Amino acid sequence: MRLSPFVAMLLYCTSFAVYLTIQQKLLNMGMSPIYLNTLCYTFAGIFLCAYLFFRNRSAFVIKSKKGLAYGIVIAIVVSIFADMLVLYGLRVGTPITWSLLVCSAPLVTYLLAIPLLKEPLTGRKLLVVVLSILGATLVIYLPGTGIDLKHGAPYFIGAVCFFGIANNLSQLAFKYISPLQLTLVRMVTASVVLFSLWPIFHVEIVSVQWGLLIVNSLVILLANFLVSYVIHKAGAMYFAIGTNMSPLIVSLLSIVVLRNWPTWMQVLGGMVIVGSIMLFQYVAKSRK
Repeated sequence: MRLSPFVAMLLYCTSFAVYLTIQQKLLNMGMSPIYLNTLCYTFAGIFLCAYLFFRNRSAFVIKSKKGLAYGIVIAIVVSIFADMLVLYGLRVGTPITWSLLVCSAPLVTYLLAIPLLKEPLTGRKLLVVVLSILGATLVIYLPGTGIDLKHGAPYFIGAVCFFGIANNLSQLAFKYISPLQLTLVRMVTASVVLFSLWPIFHVEIVSVQWGLLIVNSLVILLANFLVSYVIHKAGAMYFAIGTNMSPLIVSLLSIVVLRNWPTWMQVLGGMVIVGSIMLFQYVAKSRK
């Protein structure tokens, strides 16, 4: 796959919006978070393995033990801890709350990159982070309604911290394995670990809308690969800032599907988000 980081980022944000919508629907149908997460990652892993078997068997050969270890840790941090916190948060909170709090991911990623990746602390990059958060806040703010920061917020804040850790670890992992291999390790590890947790949490088997679940698994697979691809091509900070386009994509989807037009604040927020990403690219090039 040959995509520019910006196009890949757009695809990721779109898949994120679709994923969030489907996850909420499946949770409302009575599936427990751990049951839902297990099935989604299992099917995603099966689809990826089948694809690699016929198209790229070399991806199964991971020679670096350090790269494999990074992949396993990232899978546990994101697919187990972060994703489960998001799902439990969605049971008591709303996607709007999650959309707001995930906008703090660039700041968390940047602060963690300073000790982990030796990222220099500069005023320009800090400005970019603040602008991206501001833009995302404008997009998801609902005039007359506001933003709910109570229900589900503790779960979402924990998830954002884990995502920030994983973003930086992914950049370190690419010194040893490819984006496709990292995606493979994440899918397989998540499936195995989640299944092992069933007896501990006494997971209840309920009826499943398999068509919707399979679509969600494919979306998860695509999103995970795009995460690895963007971080590999442009770095953890670029990905973290780019995720703040997600509320913008959600608004665009609502126009197409629900015929709900955005407010002037949402339009302004979208312009700020895109501008912050362009500014980050400019700062990165200037530094080089």
